Amino acid sequence: SVLFFVLPFIESKIWFVLLFTAVGFMVLFFTAAWLTDPGYIKKQDKDHLFELMVKNDPQSICFDCCILKPPRSKHCELCNACISVYDHHCPWINNCVGCK
Repeated sequence: SVLFFVLPFIESKIWFVLLFTAVGFMVLFFTAAWLTDPGYIKKQDKDHLFELMVKNDPQSICFDCCILKPPRSKHCELCNACISVYDHHCPWINNCVGCK
């Protein structure tokens, strides 16, 4: 087996079970982080952008998404979307990391 070349000093089968369990959990959590919605805020039509500018501070408006940004939100240039609680864009999962 290939594992005997990778782990030559392990003779007990419990180590193989633990190794496969750990790798399985890593794949599961990676897939969950990759496919989970980080808290995207839905875009609005550009028709009501002027109305937002008149009623609110221009610094609190995302002009790309045409929305009033909540606190701690930020527009991700790579995803082209606003994230409600933005942390960073992770290149490993090609998704934003945030809180939904």
